[in-house]
Amino acid sequence: MASDVAAGSKDPAGSLVFREQFSSVTTSDLLARCWATDFENSPPVRRVAAYKGQRNFSGLWWRASINRHVGFESWLERDHLIRLDFDATVKGITSQPLRITFPEPLPQTWHVPDYFVRRADGTGVVVDVRPDAKVKAEDQKVF
Repeated sequence: MASDVAAGSKDPAGSLVFREQFSSVTTSDLLARCWATDFENSPPVRRVAAYKGQRNFSGLWWRASINRHVGFESWLERDHLIRLDFDATVKGITSQPLRITFPEPLPQTWHVPDYFVRRADGTGVVVDVRPDAKVKAEDQKVF
């Protein structure tokens, strides 16, 4: 559990921090024990930022098929969200679903993916929309 992570448990896959549905507190657990978590119904682990002078465009997209808003932090994220909204195989989606903490020393020790998508067949997909060409060499392991 969280104490395992804090104590430095050597899980090669890392750990996750997420919020369970209808909860305002975060949960932390090892990745290997989170496979059954319904991340598509979880609130974001961080809010979509919006402030005066911001360089990127952020907002909310209404997804009628799930009856709620899904956040985006850029035009690129919004475009992916629209595409996912029209994909009939997508049954659930949430933005900023979880924070992945990496067990090995990397320049970046954690990462929040852009989206978690639940497909009709029950599989889950973690989506980062940043193009490969825009990922810095030191961050390639993270992505």
